Formats: sequence, structure tokens, C-alpha cells
Amino acid sequence: METKNKVIMALVCLIIALNWERLVEDGRKLQAAQSNSPEVMLYSTAWCGYCDETRAILRENKTAFTEFDIEESDEAMTRFQALGGRGVPLLIIGNETIEGFDEPRLLKLIAASSNGGTQRPGSAAK
Repeated sequence: METKNKVIMALVCLIIALNWERLVEDGRKLQAAQSNSPEVMLYSTAWCGYCDETRAILRENKTAFTEFDIEESDEAMTRFQALGGRGVPLLIIGNETIEGFDEPRLLKLIAASSNGGTQRPGSAAK
């Protein structure tokens, strides 16, 4: 009986591990829906300076986001290509898409979202 329980537990762990990314994404979507704020997704790479800037702005404005590294994940690359991505950062905020780094537009979309947000010191949203 003890062996059977161990096998069942191992299978449950395997199922969770294989579906972890989807489970986390579903949880983030649920959290975004409950907070009435648009879902924010950032497609990026580790080496991209403009991706770093985008991350910093999102964090400074306390904007929750999901990041997908297109060089580390085949699924992220597939989604990026399906969105017509040609370069990073590629940012999706609700129904809006920002291709490349566009600080004024990013700040405007953050301010318009229910997340509120504040502008970066020394910058103005247009």
C-alpha cells in the first residue's frame, strides 16, 4: 500500500511539474482579472538594455507583469512570433501592443490602467 501511495504522489508531482508554466500563467490571469487591471506581458531577452528599462518602469510604477524570455523558452518565442514580434522589448498591455521601447506611450498606458502608477522622475507621459 505504501508503494502505491508513493507512485500516486510521484505521478501528481510529475503532472504539476509538466503543467507548472500554464498553472502559473492561469493564476496570473486570474489575479489580473480580479484586480480589474489589464494583463501586462513583456517579451524580452536577458541582454536587452531597453528590456531592462521597460522592467524598471513597470516595477517603479508597481505594475504587475509576466515576462517571457524569447531566447530561453520555445513557447515564448512561438508566442512572440505569433504576435508579429520583430524585436524586443515587445509589451502587451491589455489590448495594446508596444513594439520596442516607447517610454511616453508606456507611461500613458500605465496611467490609464487601473493599476494607477506614477511617472518616472524627470519624464512626462504624452
